Amino acid sequence: MNMVNLKKKLAQTAVIALLTTSSGAALAQNDTGQDSGDNGDWEFTLAPLFFWGMGISGEATTGNATAPLDIGFADIWDNLEGIFTVHFEARKDKWTIFSEIQYADLGPEVTLKLGPAEAVADIGFKNTMFELGGAYAFRETQNTRWEILGGLRYTDQDLDVDATLTFPDPNKVLNVEMKGGDNWTHAIVGTRFFGTMSDRWTFVARTDVGYGGSDNKAFNAQAMFDYRFNHWGSVFFGYKYLKYDYDNDKTTNTYAYDAYQSGPLAGLAIQW
Repeated sequence: MNMVNLKKKLAQTAVIALLTTSSGAALAQNDTGQDSGDNGDWEFTLAPLFFWGMGISGEATTGNATAPLDIGFADIWDNLEGIFTVHFEARKDKWTIFSEIQYADLGPEVTLKLGPAEAVADIGFKNTMFELGGAYAFRETQNTRWEILGGLRYTDQDLDVDATLTFPDPNKVLNVEMKGGDNWTHAIVGTRFFGTMSDRWTFVARTDVGYGGSDNKAFNAQAMFDYRFNHWGSVFFGYKYLKYDYDNDKTTNTYAYDAYQSGPLAGLAIQW
């Protein structure tokens, strides 16, 4: 039995599971300077439990094992045990403050065939992301609003893999346990664009880069349409792309991944 191959397979499965949820939506605001936000009053927007259905492509490293990642977003429903997402914005005149938190708890069970042995792995993964920042509108027209943004994005990931190997000989059983995870912070800087298409429709785009060191970088881009169905609410849908390049550079407890996550984005926004 090759224990290195087992650890590689389990690490691949665990890291795929942990990456199926991650950092967040730039929330659509439905106007470009015509509502209360540009009249000296505060305007607030809340998007609870928005959804990002992502696919993943890249590779991840846990310990000494590096595994390729290739997964569609449909698999997340079978593995999801808990999720909580909230995006909040407060705007006044040209200034916007935004904050976002995402929490996901995944618990897939995986069965692997390794020669004569069969491995059943219970995987536990928790992912938390918190983002806080501000934006300033440096250009506004009747139908457009351009913003520059900056802030911090904190990510914490924790995984636990518990595998049991069984053999044709019922007296031969082997237990393998793997633990890993890390946390890191990016400083982010980027731009947002709002374009009014009609009284109800707004196009929104955001792009930003994250940096925490030469081995800790990210690039985020997204585009969406926002439909204002009445004075207090809207729905938004679009597409999001997030690329991570992270390595903690540790000789022990190595944790790294180089992967991009992309897929459709949708949610409900409440304004007041």
